Amino acid sequence: MKEFSSFSMVSGTEFCEFCSRRLLYAGLLPIPEDFRAIEKSVNAALMNDIHLPIPIEFMFSPEVIRKALEQGKIELEDRIARINDPELPTTINLSEMYSRHLPQGCEHFAKKVRKGTKIGFSNWVVHEPAESFENFRPLFEQLKNIINIE
Repeated sequence: MKEFSSFSMVSGTEFCEFCSRRLLYAGLLPIPEDFRAIEKSVNAALMNDIHLPIPIEFMFSPEVIRKALEQGKIELEDRIARINDPELPTTINLSEMYSRHLPQGCEHFAKKVRKGTKIGFSNWVVHEPAESFENFRPLFEQLKNIINIE
């Protein structure tokens, strides 16, 4: 959102309006509080200030993610970092490092979604019960606020 910091924020939302003539907005997914608590716990354990990358697929509960993984509807891959020090070139599996500090069942937060499985997951998840989408409620509340729907 740094790129949009010069635009005015829409009151009560995590969105900014960057073209009032065409009504174009940019925003972030409102991250659920329990996910923020997990992030805070990891930061405390590592004495660091990281922000867990949470793609839209991870907005679903850990139970939905686990079910999708078991059914092969989504695939995750490790996050690998390469340090290009000429004297000590190193490869680090960040997923392994961070997952040790995540609550059981939430290890997926340390991984990334394999691109080729995103559409399959989205086609699958739409058939899950409505309560599976509860974490999206704040997003839709903010969107209603933006387009002035009561």
